[in-house]
Amino acid sequence: MRFSALDGDQTVEVDVTAEGRETFTVTLEERNGESSRETLKVLRRSGNRWTVEVENRVEDFLVWPEGDRTVVQWRRSTFEVDILPLRERLRRQTSSREAAGAAVLKAQMPGRVVSVLKAPGETVESGEGLVIIESMKMQNEVKSPKSGTVSRCGVAEGGTVNAGDLLFEIE
Repeated sequence: MRFSALDGDQTVEVDVTAEGRETFTVTLEERNGESSRETLKVLRRSGNRWTVEVENRVEDFLVWPEGDRTVVQWRRSTFEVDILPLRERLRRQTSSREAAGAAVLKAQMPGRVVSVLKAPGETVESGEGLVIIESMKMQNEVKSPKSGTVSRCGVAEGGTVNAGDLLFEIE
């Protein structure tokens, strides 16, 4: 399982791999490129208290949800972190900043155009849906990376697209 943990402005990518029923390898990758890998063996879990063995040391953790954050107490320190799956982390990254200049959106994979939500000349807000494309039996809404005006639309309802085809251009 791979997710991001945000503690204030520090983001750590966490990869947890099960090595057995109670043993896990945890790899932490920080933004500065540093990484560490530890093997954890869960010795006991009772409610919010976890007792694990890390390199022949026994460590106790308290872990509990608080609102939409997770609180971890370890070695007399308290950490409040946001645990984000990859999809949510990417959504937050793309919605928090707008693309500069013209944005050209291209199809990421082949599919069928289910619905065109915006036409040339219409205004669009960042994160607003432009088109719905069905691919591999899943409907995906393509959203605008910036606020602006639709200058080009390369799709039509009921049509098909191939990977790399122009969907929209936003100015």
